[in-house]
Amino acid sequence: MTYDFGENLKNLRTQKGFTQEELAEFWDVSKQSISRWENNVTYPDITFLPTIASFYDVTVDSLLGADLEKVNSELSEYYNKRQEAHFNGYVEEAFNLSQKIYAKFPNNKTVMHTVVMDSYLMGEKADENKDYYYEISISVAQRLIKLTDDIEMECSSLSYIARSYKGLNNKEKAEMWLKKLPSFWNCIEYVSTDFFEGDDRIDNVHNSLHTMIKWFYITILSYMKSEKFDDKERLKILNKVVEFINLMFEKEDFGFYNRCLSDTYIDMAKYEEDQKLKIEYLEKAYNYAVKFDELNELTHTSILFKNNKISSLEFTKATPLSQRETFTEKIKDAQFSSLAGLPEFENLKKAQ
Repeated sequence: MTYDFGENLKNLRTQKGFTQEELAEFWDVSKQSISRWENNVTYPDITFLPTIASFYDVTVDSLLGADLEKVNSELSEYYNKRQEAHFNGYVEEAFNLSQKIYAKFPNNKTVMHTVVMDSYLMGEKADENKDYYYEISISVAQRLIKLTDDIEMECSSLSYIARSYKGLNNKEKAEMWLKKLPSFWNCIEYVSTDFFEGDDRIDNVHNSLHTMIKWFYITILSYMKSEKFDDKERLKILNKVVEFINLMFEKEDFGFYNRCLSDTYIDMAKYEEDQKLKIEYLEKAYNYAVKFDELNELTHTSILFKNNKISSLEFTKATPLSQRETFTEKIKDAQFSSLAGLPEFENLKKAQ
């Protein structure tokens, strides 16, 4: 990471809530001087650095980035630990790590972004004090929006604010923040389709297709939950997920989507009346769970994703449970009570 003196000055100023004009008046320098310092066009006189450092309550060494290597090393260690925690499904551990590093680097924008995400995920996971976690996510996200000029980070923060307000059952504010987000037609996956050539185009299309599949999956599940549908209609809707994923991966090299198929077949079994089909769906769900748990890095062979490599990061867990353990927990649902005692079902309950 390259140290950016001007960016550091700008961040310090915005964190204090000063405009360039106000700061120029306070220090008795021109606004143009402040602007040039923040854009690395010129630098303050060395004799003025202690004044700046004192005003911002930092050391001159910190102002000049002399301790940057130490800071970067500490942040790198944090990111690695947090990534490992998420990969293994330890959401609370990731949250605690982000809180600890945030207390030390409260104005680091990347750290702030991880706090926003981890707080929201804790709100989704927690049985108690959900509001506490959602409110942390909202508060830090609103600060981050004011500080960042990274549009991706800004949009991500907006989405977490909207989701957190939804978690707080504040529909009005959730919709207000949701409407600040750009539409699908302005997202990079749509706009960039014809921007590239050669291998770059193929890589970009692969990324867009993966986004499309995940979007389709989430949207269909949301649609299926509508109270307007009966169980037979829900079953038909869920079958669209299976058909679509199989259409995308004709060679059954599903990769990450083994998890989607496993979860989908469990839901299909819930709505199926025929006990024989219920068992059949659950057996398929278990088989896809096994395939997901046994995945390493994968290179696709299906035509739309030929030679596309999926890294192990795609298989980050939402909980410490394996997909097989998740399967075992889900079939404890009361909707499967009619299968109790059947040998096939009892074997599935014991399968690991």
